[in-house]
Amino acid sequence: MSVGITFTGSFASSGDESLAAAEMWLRDVSSYIGSICAETLIESALSKDSQGRPSLLVKLHPLSEIVIAASAGSRVGVSSLTSSLGPGYHVYLCNLIKSIEQKYGIVWDGTEGDANLKDPTGYFDTGNFDGVLLAMFRHLHGTVAHIVELREEDGGKFQIALPQALIFDHEGVIATPLGHRDLSWMERVIANPEAGTDIFPWWDTELGAEFYLKRALTMMWIDCCYRTPFNEEEEDSLRRILADLQTAYDLDPTLDFPYPEWNELLQFEGEEYELAELVEYNAAESGREPSIGYRRRDMSVLLPGGWKFDIEGLFALELLEDRETLRAFDDTREVYVTIKYFGEGEAPALNIGDGDNPDDVVEIMEKDRTAFAKFSTQLLDKNGVTELHGTTACKGEVAISTLSFLNSDDRYWAERVFRSIRK
Repeated sequence: MSVGITFTGSFASSGDESLAAAEMWLRDVSSYIGSICAETLIESALSKDSQGRPSLLVKLHPLSEIVIAASAGSRVGVSSLTSSLGPGYHVYLCNLIKSIEQKYGIVWDGTEGDANLKDPTGYFDTGNFDGVLLAMFRHLHGTVAHIVELREEDGGKFQIALPQALIFDHEGVIATPLGHRDLSWMERVIANPEAGTDIFPWWDTELGAEFYLKRALTMMWIDCCYRTPFNEEEEDSLRRILADLQTAYDLDPTLDFPYPEWNELLQFEGEEYELAELVEYNAAESGREPSIGYRRRDMSVLLPGGWKFDIEGLFALELLEDRETLRAFDDTREVYVTIKYFGEGEAPALNIGDGDNPDDVVEIMEKDRTAFAKFSTQLLDKNGVTELHGTTACKGEVAISTLSFLNSDDRYWAERVFRSIRK
């Protein structure tokens, strides 16, 4: 069972208990978090849920997501999963919530002193760190034991505590935030969960060198594409990785740093870097080639409704403003996929037209999936851009896709990606 916190309560009202007042309150909370979490804060963004209620999304780590929701009547809710990061994050989060509670006069719902109501580890009310450790070990042991059972039935590979929208190909049995692990690691964890603490990015309660190194490693394993950044988000991620690595080195230069990958990333940094020569020297002395990073290999991208498609990990990903279309792209290729829902018998017919050249058509006829796509080429600035427009139907849902490329050799690539769209 996952470990996390869930709080509901009421904050001190200024007299205005409207939804607009709740949104203004969240803006103030966001500013306050920024002032006291300068060392950890990655992002704090205000948005609205499906019912128009304001909510604040706070990220203190690439794998953390704190949701603070407010509603009319001066009501507030806070939730976050902590078992993906570790006991250090759980303690940090509880202390942050206590600070917000005191700052804004929040009264939490439930019976006073009931530690399990808000925090199943009991730490929030008791300050007992042993309860946090026990909950994390139980979670890890249960998760690994369940994967062992699944593997005995079906084989395959698994991943834990990673973004749900991406399924990575990897060399181990389990992909974790800090690298893949093999069967022998799983057996050690089953025998003694303390043997598995190496996969938690935020184990310690102190924000020392280990915290910054492991936060950088998490991004290097999960987010980093090891190429020139394609957009501002990737540029920010690269700068954050390099900053965390340098902070960790300044605090403790004796740690086991990923020098080959660190040096590789410096090739994409346009500014001077203080430790560049040292990193280059240690990378050469390490005697190994860069290998950290799930996105060096192919991955599956999950879409709404259980749809997915396969793409190279080096592709950048972004969700368009319509919140329905996913774009994957590199410097010469693009993929757009949108999921549409239809009632029974309403999905569009998919078939080859009378005038279609069979060589330009891709067709799939399966029991639960029907797909049709057609190539077309147009000239833009003297370059021929080829597009593959397709639809894939399954159980009253349709994935509408467009794949484009400049190099004629990528025709097979486009067909392969289109064929991978499935539910």
